[in-house]
Amino acid sequence: MLLGVIGATAFLGGAVGSAAVPALMRLLRHHTAWVAIAGRLVQAGGMAGLAAANGLPLFFGTYLGFYAGNGTTAVAHDALLHRSTDQQRATVLSINSLTASAGSFAG
Repeated sequence: MLLGVIGATAFLGGAVGSAAVPALMRLLRHHTAWVAIAGRLVQAGGMAGLAAANGLPLFFGTYLGFYAGNGTTAVAHDALLHRSTDQQRATVLSINSLTASAGSFAG
């Protein structure tokens, strides 16, 4: 029961965080490399802090909640597509297409 409550709390916290982080990144975006790097370090530090403070089950619950609420729009879309060169963007889009195709074949 307690683990279920902890997992649900982590899931909801991640979903709320999924709305807050992209909004903050949009406020800070000036299309400069240091903003992108700082944003990624803040995200990584937050996730590492959750893992260290609460253990791996809560960390993974939060991580899954983040992606359930946000998909990949803030992380993969903003970070990779909007902050990359044309050649890198084409590579990311190709990887996303291959991943989607693999998922449809597996399903």
